[in-house]
Amino acid sequence: MPYKKKEDRLAAVKKHYESHKDEVLKKRIISRILNGVVPQMGSLDKFEITKEMVNEMRAEVDLPPITIKPTRKKKVSVKITIQYIHDHYNKKVEEGKIKPKTAENHYTVFRRVMRESGCENLDMVECLKSKDVIKYLQNKHESSPNTLHTYLTAVLNVIDTIPIITKQVDRGAYKEAWDKAKQQKDDFNIQKQLTEKVQPFSTIKERIEKENPDWSEEVVMINLYDEITVRNDFDNLTFDTDDPNHIDMQEGTITLKDFGKTNERYKPILNYKLSDKFMELLKNSLKQSPRDKVFSKQMRSIFKKSKTGINEIRHSKISEELSGENIKDQSKRQELQKKMLHSSATQLSYIRELV
Repeated sequence: MPYKKKEDRLAAVKKHYESHKDEVLKKRIISRILNGVVPQMGSLDKFEITKEMVNEMRAEVDLPPITIKPTRKKKVSVKITIQYIHDHYNKKVEEGKIKPKTAENHYTVFRRVMRESGCENLDMVECLKSKDVIKYLQNKHESSPNTLHTYLTAVLNVIDTIPIITKQVDRGAYKEAWDKAKQQKDDFNIQKQLTEKVQPFSTIKERIEKENPDWSEEVVMINLYDEITVRNDFDNLTFDTDDPNHIDMQEGTITLKDFGKTNERYKPILNYKLSDKFMELLKNSLKQSPRDKVFSKQMRSIFKKSKTGINEIRHSKISEELSGENIKDQSKRQELQKKMLHSSATQLSYIRELV
């Protein structure tokens, strides 16, 4: 049958071509060279035809020698994703150039900025180059200068530490926005200090104790802050004396070595003696609700249920302790500085008018 014979011929041609493919292609390139076509360097390299061989073939057909330029490689555009940013910070941690909590804090805040501004799934470089991020943050957080300053600090850190972004993004615009936010933040906090009022710590403590069982983590929390009024450093507080932050149940002491991103600023608190009253309260809490950490719930959950927060606790504590003539008592001020981990200047900025 003619159809079958034609099909067989096609199959035979295909088989021959596949088995002699490189040889066929090489002959085609040589034929094109002899016809005066200037070949691509990539094609010559593939079939091991040198520039000298090309000009020898051209000479055979009376064509002048030529200079063959290397084939330009197309630039591959790399999309800088939010995952790329995370991987970069993780690498810096592995190299020992940045502490884990510091890296995670920068990344987490930056991701929040990108998410809020609609850039989370886009190219980070393109988003930052457009400066729409600055406009968005200034509009969104105009009335919250502390948040605006925090967000811009995280963005600047990304720009400064990731080379591919550093090269392409105008840092000056972000630094200018950061400077403006810092001034707004300072002015805002001064005004707040002059006008804000807080309840006495004793009032907050009494309310929490009335609203919760005496063994609850909420009651343990407010009483522990009465003993030692540090920042939000109790999330990973254990009973294992090998851990950086722990309570020694045998000795009745608390040790705090890990202060997160502020580690460099503070000396460790070692074996700070807790009152017998607090230790009895804690033992009762553990009897009623056994757990292997001082707080099984996240501190933010405990604060929320207690209708308070770490800033209110610290401001109310210092405002009550140093109210009236007490502010002139140097021993009281120094005792509070030790319990609250701050300088004398910071201590004064915490004082508010009591309700």
